Amino acid sequence: MQFSLTGKSIPAATYSSTNSSLSMYVDYNLDNNNMGNTPLAPDYYIDDVNGMPPSTFTINITSITSSEVRGTFTANYLTSYFTGPATTVTITKGEFYAPVVHQ
Repeated sequence: MQFSLTGKSIPAATYSSTNSSLSMYVDYNLDNNNMGNTPLAPDYYIDDVNGMPPSTFTINITSITSSEVRGTFTANYLTSYFTGPATTVTITKGEFYAPVVHQ
């Protein structure tokens, strides 16, 4: 994961996937089979599942410097169609760190 900043400012704040003015792409890899980041690893993302409430995701950017972004994230559920019907995972205490790439 990396953030690419090209003269834009991102304030430290909380952002939600329910905010229609934001574009948020979430991709979560649960490497419980030691597959690494490969096409064979289950991939979870924001997608609604029939019979469940809409999938929502919140990211809280807690620190931004010239070299890194840190924060936390939660989701009521993320979905994977890795092996057939939808499977979901709930994320309650996610944390992230990403380097800032200047282009």
